[in-house]
Amino acid sequence: MKYRVLGPLEVCAVTGERISIARPKHRQLLATLLLSHNAVVTTDHLIENLWEDGQPNTARGLLKTYIWGVRRLLSPRDPTVAPIETLIGGYRMPVDTSELDLLVFSKLAKEGRELLRGGHLDAADDALRRALSLWRGPALQGVPKSWSLIDAAANLDEERLNAVEDWAEVRLTLGCHVDVAGQLRPWVRANPLRERLWGQLMLALYRSGRRGEALQMFHELRRELDDELGIAPSDPVRNLHEQILRGEPGLLVPGSASLYSRADTREALVSSRYGQSL
Repeated sequence: MKYRVLGPLEVCAVTGERISIARPKHRQLLATLLLSHNAVVTTDHLIENLWEDGQPNTARGLLKTYIWGVRRLLSPRDPTVAPIETLIGGYRMPVDTSELDLLVFSKLAKEGRELLRGGHLDAADDALRRALSLWRGPALQGVPKSWSLIDAAANLDEERLNAVEDWAEVRLTLGCHVDVAGQLRPWVRANPLRERLWGQLMLALYRSGRRGEALQMFHELRRELDDELGIAPSDPVRNLHEQILRGEPGLLVPGSASLYSRADTREALVSSRYGQSL
């Protein structure tokens, strides 16, 4: 069985046939179990997710009905062997890493990040590309969302952005700035408060001989931050802007992209905003 949550919720049988999960409550229930893969999800937690606006008196009975319904979808011939376990106080869905796209993505993204830090750029590029290729849209698209599922989807989308930034870091360090300049702009537009993305795009444009566009990006970022948060760009991005203004030749060296490594940038951003590092 293959489960996909990085985009619309999808389930595929071993044969490759897609299993339709049509009912909203079934999708919501299955998504909740998958996000807690291999851990017990309490009955109370499932009820809170399914009826956040008010629980009916028959909630526990209805939950059992929905569990049985999902089991029948996953194993039509014998629902009792479906991969949902009934345990004391709740339910558990055992899932192997290879069966759930979220787990494969997390493994590849972590591997890519570690390879980047170790200087193994080609291998990091391959791992991060494979991780990002698993995404088919916003996490849990089409699943009715309780507050906990909203938070879970937001966290997954954040991890996707981290992987995009790590990928851009690899490509910039490899000297593939034209590639980065072409692909980062939509991510910047969709995430206008993400300073690391803006800095990477500015650097890619500058290295591509598009200095004026790189400077324009900084002014757009400054306007976005001021309009939305009432703050100025952080020190790392301001420093980059000043270097581009001076036409700093050192910025053309691919290794200088390390200025925008996630750990370094996060520490610098927090230090400049709050006077301390994480």
